[in-house]
Amino acid sequence: MSDIICQWLNVELRLSKVTEPYSFTRDFANGYLIGEILHRYELQDDFHLFSKQSTANAKLNNFTRIEPTLQLLGVPFDLAMAKAVMQGRQGAATHLLYQLYIQLQKKKKSGLTATAMEVMQPAATARLHRVENSIYTERLKTVVKRETDLKMQKIAKHFHKRGQAMYNRSVMAELLKEEDRLKRQEERRLRDIEKHRQARRKQHEIMIQIQSAIVQIPKPPHARTSRASDKQLQFRKKQEVEYVHHEIAQFEKKQKRTSPAGAGAFLYSGRVTQPMSTVDKEQWNKEYIESIRQRLEEDSAAREQREMRRRRALMEQLQAK
Repeated sequence: MSDIICQWLNVELRLSKVTEPYSFTRDFANGYLIGEILHRYELQDDFHLFSKQSTANAKLNNFTRIEPTLQLLGVPFDLAMAKAVMQGRQGAATHLLYQLYIQLQKKKKSGLTATAMEVMQPAATARLHRVENSIYTERLKTVVKRETDLKMQKIAKHFHKRGQAMYNRSVMAELLKEEDRLKRQEERRLRDIEKHRQARRKQHEIMIQIQSAIVQIPKPPHARTSRASDKQLQFRKKQEVEYVHHEIAQFEKKQKRTSPAGAGAFLYSGRVTQPMSTVDKEQWNKEYIESIRQRLEEDSAAREQREMRRRRALMEQLQAK
């Protein structure tokens, strides 16, 4: 069927533009070639007012003028069909051309002119067509936007895009600002963590220094501990005995220098006393040794107290830092 229509348009009618089946949708979208077909059959007297352009105004003008002629021929044509052809819907132009071909072939066989067809048309039908044409024309204006409307729509779309771009830039600026704030916050958090880590490292170093300042005496093996303790105790007793004997010898020397030679007795508190017996001498030695031992123990306890106070002071200093 498409080949028959192409032969009819290109060979028989010889339209101003050669058409092919695949180009029907594009070629007939503005309505100019439809008006040319009707003009070849002497049905479109105002064809000189048609426009070849594809603008909205050209389509509105062309499809407004062909509607009464198509109604006169009996071709089913309404607003929906016009909209489908103008929008290039697939198959719409082919269907319209097929209907137009059939009606024009009938008109050709009858030999009637456009005037004769109008005269033969019933008055009621003619009046109905005029009403339908008026409605069609008004509704077609709402379907086909005018050039001014299209320009306004284009301008509005342009400014909408600009507004959207400005909004996107403002949103992006806010996002960058928020990202920068979060970045600074993260940097502050990392600095605080580093400060805390350095403080803990310094505290650990101070603890190491304190621990290294305390002399750790290794504990001897258990098998030799008792023997070493016994030897150390015996050595201390020996030192104490030697020290006591030394002190006694010094005391006796002092007594001899201060007492009369060959008197055979000691002077004490203005009285002459008898020489000390062996028992008294041992008793005196024990008491003297005991006093020396007590003094040594007191010195050891005092050293331990000083060491404890020194450790406590170091711990308080560490906690203060």
